[in-house]
Amino acid sequence: MVDRTVPGKWENYVTPEQALNIPWESCITMRDSFSYVPNDNYKSSQKIIETLVKIISRGGNYLLNIAPGPNGDYDAVVYERLKEIAAWMEVNQSAVFATRAVAPYHDGDFYYTQSKDKKVLNFFHLDEKNSY
Repeated sequence: MVDRTVPGKWENYVTPEQALNIPWESCITMRDSFSYVPNDNYKSSQKIIETLVKIISRGGNYLLNIAPGPNGDYDAVVYERLKEIAAWMEVNQSAVFATRAVAPYHDGDFYYTQSKDKKVLNFFHLDEKNSY
């Protein structure tokens, strides 16, 4: 179903890992690694949200990889990040869920999505301070 090595007419969709260059489903880690690595670096919730906005504005899907630790549970920082992301989603869910990409996708620091019925245009502002 997915041809990851030979792009072309037989490839019906792609799943790039750690990249935003192909709009469909981007599998990106919350940390630097896909699996548990002691003292690995976690991305900030602002960076994760910024990545989400960039992906959905291009019509893609964000698959966030979160690896458990050796005890089978997540580090406390994972729960903190998820709580922060959930708070942002509570406010912005109508601009994220059931939306479509709209060209030109972004202009400078402004990223766009639109409702399925094309009646609502959503704007996200990603600046150096990561305000949305």
